[in-house]
Amino acid sequence: MMAIDYFEFTSERRFISFVKSNYSDLFPKLVSQSQFNRRTRSLRFLLNRLREDLAYQLGVYFEQYFIIDTTPILAVGYRRDKSQSNFLDSADYGYCSARGLNYFGYNLVVLCTLSGISYSFELVPASTDERVAADEILDTLTKKSV
Repeated sequence: MMAIDYFEFTSERRFISFVKSNYSDLFPKLVSQSQFNRRTRSLRFLLNRLREDLAYQLGVYFEQYFIIDTTPILAVGYRRDKSQSNFLDSADYGYCSARGLNYFGYNLVVLCTLSGISYSFELVPASTDERVAADEILDTLTKKSV
């Protein structure tokens, strides 16, 4: 599950297709995409802990400078009816000025080192002020360094 973070796939579907076509001998009972999504969501806290341990081993705690960036994550088409969507309670409408994009979904806020090692991330509703999300990310950094 963590491997998808380190390859340049534009979707989980493409990643799973790649693994099926190139590594089926290593993964003879690969789950479907929907099962993959459910298992990933249920393991997110464990995966975050593993990422933090990896970041520690890579020396992130000794870094002095970090970069915070955000990117929109689209959940459902902007004009599509959301009354039956699983994202209705957590996602929201937002606007990405860099892309000139109105969307329904989330903002992914990432804190990484200047060398590109990801330390922490937060997925927030698209309407969340980026400064508020950045403050939350920075709070996790200061709590761990104390």
